Amino acid sequence: MAETVPTPSGDNNVSNSDSIQLKDKLDYAWKWFEYHAGQRLVAFNFLLVLMGALSVGYYKAYDAASTYTQQLLQSSASSSRLHSSSSRCGTRN
Repeated sequence: MAETVPTPSGDNNVSNSDSIQLKDKLDYAWKWFEYHAGQRLVAFNFLLVLMGALSVGYYKAYDAASTYTQQLLQSSASSSRLHSSSSRCGTRN
């Protein structure tokens, strides 16, 4: 005859083999949850790293474009000053 194990509800009709099967089912369910939760955490960590890398790349590209634009504006302003001063030098009044 199978040994009975008391349950929280006080029902002593649960056999030891049923209790082992229940424990195995709970272990399986918990391991399944741990595995899938781990996958979700890894995917989220990957997302954080990817977003950080993209943010840094975007900032660097914006900063480089801003610096290039400033240099372009300064060079065009200085060339227009040179052009206007050379045109005045060539004319005599």
